[in-house]
Amino acid sequence: MNKEPEKEYGLIVQQGGKAQCVLAKFVVLLLNYQYGIYTKLVGDFVEAASAFREFGPQIRCTFIIQNERVRNPAVLMGMTRRDTVPLFLLVPESQIAEHRKIAVGLNKVELCAWEGFSGKDGNSLRQRVANAFKMFGVTSMLEGTEGKSYQELQQLVENRLRELKSLPSLPEVVMRIMKIVNDPDGSIKDLETVLFSDPSIVKKLLQVFNSAAMSGAARQKKWTFKEGIMRLGMRKVGAIAAQVKMMNSFARPEDSKFDLRVFWEHSVGCALVADALCTKRLVTLKREIEFNDYWIAALLHDVGKLILGFYFWDQFEQLLNHMGTEDCSYRTAEMKFQDIPTHEYVGSLVMLKSNAGEELVDVVGSHHTFSTSPRPLACLVHLSNNLIKDMGRGYIPGEPAEYDPNVLRTLGLNEAKVAEIREQLEEELEDQINEIVEQCMG
Repeated sequence: MNKEPEKEYGLIVQQGGKAQCVLAKFVVLLLNYQYGIYTKLVGDFVEAASAFREFGPQIRCTFIIQNERVRNPAVLMGMTRRDTVPLFLLVPESQIAEHRKIAVGLNKVELCAWEGFSGKDGNSLRQRVANAFKMFGVTSMLEGTEGKSYQELQQLVENRLRELKSLPSLPEVVMRIMKIVNDPDGSIKDLETVLFSDPSIVKKLLQVFNSAAMSGAARQKKWTFKEGIMRLGMRKVGAIAAQVKMMNSFARPEDSKFDLRVFWEHSVGCALVADALCTKRLVTLKREIEFNDYWIAALLHDVGKLILGFYFWDQFEQLLNHMGTEDCSYRTAEMKFQDIPTHEYVGSLVMLKSNAGEELVDVVGSHHTFSTSPRPLACLVHLSNNLIKDMGRGYIPGEPAEYDPNVLRTLGLNEAKVAEIREQLEEELEDQINEIVEQCMG
């Protein structure tokens, strides 16, 4: 039996205060997602010394975030574990010169000004951490994994981030549903068994079955649960059941202002657009895509935004503010603030940790960036995502769409045809989005 790898920790000595809290969250974001390193937050150097005794060599780096001067060089030496781990001292710019004198002779200390932690030209905190880590053999979690199989990547992320609370997995029942509907031998009875294990799913599924959005407004009588499965089909029911569970499983932390309803309105809208594109034959795909595949992929394409908005609201809000002042897309804002991991990258980690399958990892992890020959499902989700933004259903209303030319070329579309499709779908989907979100949430 293979021994589980030991956790690696970054020790953060954080003084109280708003600025300190924002910086600490940024460090946590960087260490967790970029390096697969867990974090241990302490309030002073006494607690830090205890942490060193408890975790020893598992501590790979130390960050001190405070606006009080460290006057004793021995303290800095101790925080480097006697020159064996890098120490990043984050203090106001006005204190840098004085701390530089105190740190003379300590080769493992990096001085970083609060005001420039997200600076450019290779001087950002992220770049300085990367440079220092390289000297100690600490590499980015996915560095050097090009060419590795999906199974190897999935196992790597699972091993490194199994207990990371800010990177949840998809609910277990969702994974069981997806497995059944993708299994050629899966049966309606198998699906019913899983669904009836969670009464909350059944109750909301009945509401969705009998909605105009899912079954048409002209039907005279309500469907029973079994009729719903028989008429809509196992794959469609499975995808909607997974949606219901996911929309009620992610609990927003109290310190986040992330608008969960707006997020799901965009995501459900993206799924409805993808469904319309396929069922109405509005685009030509190189292969037929099953309902459950494109529905789940469209629904989860932005799950990285949800994670960032939940657990790292300060950084997420910074991107939203930039979008508002510059009138740009979320993706463009991400490219401006390159210190923050992209929502595609974080979303792909969620999918890998959940073992959601290679294609879903690919779509969630690259629905904005494409090669010259993008895959059909990725093309469909990208087009749907931008169409729903054009309909005013981005996370921020009015967020501009950005259609990738490789996707349009692959689908045989031009701007005029895209505008025609949008006009055809816009009016009919508006009420459906509101109805489905209303029935599934809460």
